[in-house]
Amino acid sequence: MRARGAPAAAPRRAPALPPAPRARKRAGAGPAGLPVPVPRRRSGAAPLRRPFSGPDPAAPRGRTFVGVPRPGVRHAPGAVAAPLGDSSGRRGFALRPRPVAAGARARWIAAASVAAPAPGPDRAARACGAAALALGALWLAATAEFAWRRIAPGPRDPAEIARMAVTSALIPPAACAQRLVGEWRHRGARPHGARPVKAVLFDRDGTLVHDVPYNCDPDRVRPTPHARAALDRVRAAGLRLGVVSNQSGVARGLITPDELAAVNAAVEARLGPFDVWRVCTHGEDGGCACRKPRPGLIHEAASDLGVAPHECAVIGDIGADVDAARAAGARPILVPGPATRAEEVAAAPETAARLTSAVRRVLRGGTR
Repeated sequence: MRARGAPAAAPRRAPALPPAPRARKRAGAGPAGLPVPVPRRRSGAAPLRRPFSGPDPAAPRGRTFVGVPRPGVRHAPGAVAAPLGDSSGRRGFALRPRPVAAGARARWIAAASVAAPAPGPDRAARACGAAALALGALWLAATAEFAWRRIAPGPRDPAEIARMAVTSALIPPAACAQRLVGEWRHRGARPHGARPVKAVLFDRDGTLVHDVPYNCDPDRVRPTPHARAALDRVRAAGLRLGVVSNQSGVARGLITPDELAAVNAAVEARLGPFDVWRVCTHGEDGGCACRKPRPGLIHEAASDLGVAPHECAVIGDIGADVDAARAAGARPILVPGPATRAEEVAAAPETAARLTSAVRRVLRGGTR
């Protein structure tokens, strides 16, 4: 017993017991006192199907080794065997990435390329083969149709069928080869198109205004449909404008020069100003050089505008307008109207359904 008033003695602690054999087993003790590495699954990574070969357990811990890669499994070059243990007691290695030198990475890639299995057929090669087969089938079908169209009319005897079949197979490649030769031979040639137009000359009666024979009354001037819109497009494009017209009524005594001038002024009042007017007042038997289909009016108008005749486009509604433009070297465009004959339409090198269509062709430099 301790004396009264003496301090109480500290309680005795039980001595620490050595770890149980099961605990040492969980620690993964192996030969030479080294832990036994076991496979482990990293978070988010696919589990290893089988352990990789690692270093000798007697070697220093953390020694780098390279396993043989398997198809479908990606491993970082330069892996380190991590000696770990778990409660299951499985043995093996878990891999963790470690930075390696460039030379080591190159050796790992070389080893992987040698050990990896040969890749399958290339997808691009298969696609090219399928496309080639499809094109071949299409060519065969087109050639058969071409041959049948040549054979069908007859007489369909064996010699004729054989000749048509052979030539039908040879004509397309021969035509393509000829086209390629021509393209190469003329590769430096510039595309052919219409000459640039700097001025547009219009006929008056039947083209810009409705045709009233020997009209001497300005009040009877009525523009044709789309005439104002066509002229406005020409003005907006910066081209020169002119009128070339036959007015034999003056020579016949049906209208006076003053009445003709008044009618022309009414045309300008309704359609806008023109840069030049050229009118032939001679009769058909006058023998002048200006009356259409002769080129005199076009030459005079082009000279007044300061352009060459071939830089002019002439738009009219009858064959005389077309013939005059051709004789002068200008570009003729026929816009058929009530007075246009069928043979004139057939003979015209270029036609348009409306004045706006004719002007559009001129502005974009199109040909017939």
